[in-house]
Amino acid sequence: MNLATKEEIIAAIQRCASRLGRAPVYHELRLELKVGERWLQRLFGSYTEALAACGLSPSPRNAKASLDALFRDWAGVARKVGKIPTRNEQDSYGQFTSAPLVRRFRRWNSVPRELRIYAEKHGLWKDWPDVLEMLNHDKRAKRAAQAEERFAMRVTNARAAEKQEDWSLPDAPTYGPPIESAAFSHGPTNEMGVMILFGSLACELGYKILLVRAGFPDCETMRRVHGDRWQRVRVEFEYESRNFREHKHKPEGCDMIVCWQHNWPECPVRVLELKKFVTQR
Repeated sequence: MNLATKEEIIAAIQRCASRLGRAPVYHELRLELKVGERWLQRLFGSYTEALAACGLSPSPRNAKASLDALFRDWAGVARKVGKIPTRNEQDSYGQFTSAPLVRRFRRWNSVPRELRIYAEKHGLWKDWPDVLEMLNHDKRAKRAAQAEERFAMRVTNARAAEKQEDWSLPDAPTYGPPIESAAFSHGPTNEMGVMILFGSLACELGYKILLVRAGFPDCETMRRVHGDRWQRVRVEFEYESRNFREHKHKPEGCDMIVCWQHNWPECPVRVLELKKFVTQR
């Protein structure tokens, strides 16, 4: 990973923008400066905030969209290039870049399998028989589907084994996964742990905490957006992002969910997943 400084990244973005006549998408920045997404998040919080530091607005091609629109756009790119598209091909030819799909499905390799399931469920393949044929013959898509199935089988088998032979002590506490952190030996297992972990990382991630309250939202912070300009960010802490929905919180009531694990692809609120910013041992 290229550990470029904030100044080097800002300069690279500005060079791209000057050459393209618009804000670059992430893969275009990587052509200019090989920098990993996690390092960008560590320095700026997100690629959108990196663009804001340059006085640029993100491309509407990176915006949230319905899964139906994303499927039709992805299928259209597949039809255009005559095969299941790579991430760069989606970024180059699609109405939307690969970013909205990766936000939903976490990994680009998962996109063909998840979109196949979506299209089958909603009867969309009648309009895209050629793309379905590409999926059926695409080796990468097959390998990804097989890997997902093997992983699901391992999880199922592991859970079955746990039920057969439970080694846990009934009155002993349980801990999260071991992590590398100056303040924590293990990851959190509940919302309170998420709040304390965020407090220990807040300065490093570019946040200044204003207050913490018992009601919704849990916390108010300040976040540098560009130059010497800051904005207030209302934060709700959850162990898993989908708990926000289960707790029946209103999305308009906060600006960001801070969680340990992000498992709600359709989340209407920005999510900061702390698991990405600590090293698990």
